[in-house]
Amino acid sequence: MNTIHVLPVIDPNTSNFVKAFMENIKVAATLDYSPDSLETLKSIDYSDRKLLMAYNKNFYATAIKLCDGIIDTMIRDIKRHSRRKCLKGVSNLEDLLNCGYYFDDYESSRREFVTVLCEDYLTD
Repeated sequence: MNTIHVLPVIDPNTSNFVKAFMENIKVAATLDYSPDSLETLKSIDYSDRKLLMAYNKNFYATAIKLCDGIIDTMIRDIKRHSRRKCLKGVSNLEDLLNCGYYFDDYESSRREFVTVLCEDYLTD
């Protein structure tokens, strides 16, 4: 599988890595790009995918639709391996993001969910 770079590739030896990374966040937030399949989503460079899911609402919404079955599996896995009571009524992503499992506020929970999804479920 070929890696798709959606955001500018940052030279790891650049003296302005932080500045370039911050620019990629700005680009990610405004980019008009959405994956057309789960295979395409998985092919996107890990850092690009994570930044786009974290900062681009349209990309995130499309990716979530493509990951519907994966998210169901993720919720089952979380409920199976955790004894936290907040998970009792969780049956979908919105329940998970609002139950306090990751964090108390929605946006922090959403970003942590993106990290877990990208690292544990979308990386081959």
